[in-house]
Amino acid sequence: MLDLRNKNILLIAPSFFSYDIEIKHKLESYGAIVNLYDDRPSNHSIIKGIIRVNRNLIKPLIEKYYNKIIKNSGSVNYDIIFFTKGESITIKALQMLTNKYRDAKFVLYLWDSIENNKNPKIFNYFDRILSFDRQDCTNNTGFIFRPLFYIDYFKKIGEEKKQIFHFDFSFIGTVHSDRYFILKDIIKNCNNSETSFKVIMYLPSKLLFWFRKITEKRFSKVPYSDIEFNSIPFKEVTECFRFSKAIIDIQHPKQTGLTMRTIETLGAKKKLITTNKTVTEYDFYNSDNIHIMERDSPNIPLDFLISEYKELPDYIYKKYSIDGWINDCLGNI
Repeated sequence: MLDLRNKNILLIAPSFFSYDIEIKHKLESYGAIVNLYDDRPSNHSIIKGIIRVNRNLIKPLIEKYYNKIIKNSGSVNYDIIFFTKGESITIKALQMLTNKYRDAKFVLYLWDSIENNKNPKIFNYFDRILSFDRQDCTNNTGFIFRPLFYIDYFKKIGEEKKQIFHFDFSFIGTVHSDRYFILKDIIKNCNNSETSFKVIMYLPSKLLFWFRKITEKRFSKVPYSDIEFNSIPFKEVTECFRFSKAIIDIQHPKQTGLTMRTIETLGAKKKLITTNKTVTEYDFYNSDNIHIMERDSPNIPLDFLISEYKELPDYIYKKYSIDGWINDCLGNI
């Protein structure tokens, strides 16, 4: 078991469906003393939108925020600085941290592909870099391939003796790339059947919605009413997940790594409907549990939804748990 007793950890992670809090609690269960901060200076929708479009537009704000983190930490001498994603951090902000905490080990876990989060100049400031994207690990010397994880909540779903289904399938997630159009095709194909489903398409910022309306010809016709802008409570997401027989996953076309939703589906022992063909390269792939659909003609076979989920070996579930993930991220430093 990983021993982090009395280790001071500065955890910097995006506030996203409470994953940051779950990571903090799990680190604390190993004995660590953890200070958690969002990697963004604000979760206001405008700030989120600007960071996605061009973080340099608010560079002074970001650096002021990280300077505040250092001041708030006072005399704490961190053993580990643990970043997940690293979306908003600037070079100057990283330099402030490395100058202040010279003896700390800096660890970065990328749960977005480099193509979608282009901040490569920060890599030289980290002692250990892991990524969920196999292709990014192949293209970058020293990167360690480590898929994402599922939290204990999904493990509990998987351990339920009898699962109750309100939906044949569901999707709750951010509307990036062509996700909206694939989901609309799926809905259209299923509206004339007896299939039950729930779909919520989310954008973190109205600014981002209008930016896409202006800059993307195809997206310009997307109705405002089709998009949810309010942050979706974690409980609503997990309850929908719990009562669904299958979960839809549509990865970004520039991404080869498996999404968090894919791994959570594994932990909860749900069926997966995905556009990501690389899932066949993973040790948990089983065609009885995972259906791969084409992006340009998405279909969900009825017999796939009707058939039962097939159990996998126990070591597979342990490997992709949050415990397995933390051990791989911090176990060798």
